[in-house]
Amino acid sequence: MSVRQLFIVGEGMVSLTLNKKEPSATSSRVPPQGTAPTRSSKGGQRVSAGGSNGVASESAENPLNSARAFRYGRMLPRGNSNGVNNQGLIDLGLEMHKDTADPNNGPAADSNLPAGYTYLGQFITHDITFDRTVNIADGELDAKQIRQGRTPSLELDSLYGLGPLSASSRHIYENDCLHFKIGKTTPTLVGNLQVEYPNDLPRDISNPANPRKALIAEPRNDRNLALAQTHLAFLKFHNAVVNYLAEDGLLGRELFEAARKKVIQHYQCIVLEDYLSKILDDSVLTSVRKDVLANGAKRLTNSKESGLFLPVEFSFAAFRFGHSLVRDKYEWNRVFETPAPNAPNNGVHRMDGARLHQLFTLTGANGNLGGAKTLPTNWAIDWTRFYDFSEFKGITNNPKSNRARKISTTLSIGLKGIPGFPADIPIESRSVAVLDLQMGAMLSLPTGQEAARKFKLDPIEEKLIAEGPHQKILEEYGFHQKTPLWYYIMKEAEIENSGERLGQVGSRIVAETIYGLIKSSEYSILKDPTWKPDLWQIKRDEFGMADLLIFIQKHSYDGIDPINPVG
Repeated sequence: MSVRQLFIVGEGMVSLTLNKKEPSATSSRVPPQGTAPTRSSKGGQRVSAGGSNGVASESAENPLNSARAFRYGRMLPRGNSNGVNNQGLIDLGLEMHKDTADPNNGPAADSNLPAGYTYLGQFITHDITFDRTVNIADGELDAKQIRQGRTPSLELDSLYGLGPLSASSRHIYENDCLHFKIGKTTPTLVGNLQVEYPNDLPRDISNPANPRKALIAEPRNDRNLALAQTHLAFLKFHNAVVNYLAEDGLLGRELFEAARKKVIQHYQCIVLEDYLSKILDDSVLTSVRKDVLANGAKRLTNSKESGLFLPVEFSFAAFRFGHSLVRDKYEWNRVFETPAPNAPNNGVHRMDGARLHQLFTLTGANGNLGGAKTLPTNWAIDWTRFYDFSEFKGITNNPKSNRARKISTTLSIGLKGIPGFPADIPIESRSVAVLDLQMGAMLSLPTGQEAARKFKLDPIEEKLIAEGPHQKILEEYGFHQKTPLWYYIMKEAEIENSGERLGQVGSRIVAETIYGLIKSSEYSILKDPTWKPDLWQIKRDEFGMADLLIFIQKHSYDGIDPINPVG
């Protein structure tokens, strides 16, 4: 019998077939021999549907209190994965990748969304999910077998871990048990930045075996540099809030808990008012907000189990729309930006914009930080190129600002062969698009058409699904009629909102999930109708990422501009 080993890559699971000794037939968690359907990554094989026939290893220790641990579940009825052609998923997934840095795929495909929200979305994803499933039988994966390793209630346990008094998280905090550790950058001649800045994740530099390891609660947040810098911003935000509240005389444990609560609640405000408002259909968002506040998260509950579950339709389809926002090239800072066409060459090596593959390399988890033990100083991000500061006095958006790509069925070529795999793994097993499509089939997610009907919506017409560069593949495998949910959601965004926002199905899944999860939080701002942000934000009722970065600037005492340190 073959068993699939699941590897965490980004926010998803990647499966590789390994040979394992057949478990004992006496195990109640293992199906009888011969009953598990087979699934192959090779061409022409079909993804078969079975029942709850996999094995979820219990060897991975769950650090959460079991009373607060979540399981995955289904928001919508199971789809029928019988007859889904795996080769079709591979062909479609590989065809979805294009070089988005190519001028022919350029500005027309850019959205109005500042590119920082691409990686805020990934940060939110990692805060919600940490899959701890280790081994499953080869075949269909049941939602209940996916072992969730943290509470998804958007309480920033990806930032705080189990707190400064926990042995498992103590190493990420300073000795005062109040502030997070912040890492120092490595001086570099390139860009004339021969100074250290407090602009890297803290790293285990005294450990000769792995000096580049990031000392953070969520190791996946050191897998690309834009995400790592986002995590760093939240570390600094907490520290700034501690400094701010200390001015009121709070001390010790009381100070830490007050700071954590304030950070979590302002983070929830960012998610609801700054992020969702930019990526969801307005009418759906308004409807869901009203419904969840009045009636709770009805689709996230199961009459047979207590508490909420995390929908697989959200984690493995709808919220993966963010993969299409990723650019192949970013105007990173004054050092790593596209030179003007007629810029003089004074004998100094001319830099270019930051390529996506470099953002993977400039990490401790997927790369080697350019050969240094910490991030080179010239790679500190310029946030004025990633968020909108136009309403703030004294700060100007950089003219070379980055926009996220439109939500579409085209993905960055840099996501076609993501790092972190053994060299002999074939390209189709390293493509984000292929993996997203295959996970949907393994989980028997409903088709986009089935999801639309369940939400009492008219499905998108087959001819509209088929239109575009993937028409031949879609029609060959019947995907224009039975469209994988993840693909449908991005195609829906293209058709209904020109790629600027998710459409009806995608918006409803995302809105119901995130509002439901935040409503369940111990710190939920949705439970208190009088709650308002109170950290000197520019608008009375809103707090966004630009506000967060401005607050850090006003309440950090290291003398380095946290918004644009390189200048």
